[in-house]
Amino acid sequence: MLQKPSALLKASSMPAVDKKSELTNLHIPTKRETINRIHKEFEDRGKLDVYLKKLIASIPDQGPQSIEKVSAMLVMTFAFVRNYVADELELFSISFFQLPMFRKLESDMHCIELDKSAQQEAAERRANLETRIAEQEKVQSVVQACVRDIKTFRACCI
Repeated sequence: MLQKPSALLKASSMPAVDKKSELTNLHIPTKRETINRIHKEFEDRGKLDVYLKKLIASIPDQGPQSIEKVSAMLVMTFAFVRNYVADELELFSISFFQLPMFRKLESDMHCIELDKSAQQEAAERRANLETRIAEQEKVQSVVQACVRDIKTFRACCI
């Protein structure tokens, strides 16, 4: 990976970094957005290789402009490599640290026992919620009966 960054760059589909982008407009993508992004990334993978070849071909042999262009290319290469390494590290941390920690947490939570006052509080809360649910079910049945009566009235008289 790090020995041959050009191969990594060819496979990369990192979007261009926009200096004007803000963190406020970031959101979790929907399934449709993710599918569209993946299709777009597959289409864009070859474009980077062509762009790099044009960039290399446009570098002059000597002069200060060549240093600037090579520096810009190195910065771009670093951005792609950094993105790839960050993704790999995230996968590594999830698989080797977070998942075992969550499994341990789950088993520890099964061992938790409430004291008598907390159990009594929970039982009272549960009973209160059950009565509220029963009341709401009665209201719902009344509303459903009204809707049914309105439909039959409309069917008969209109």
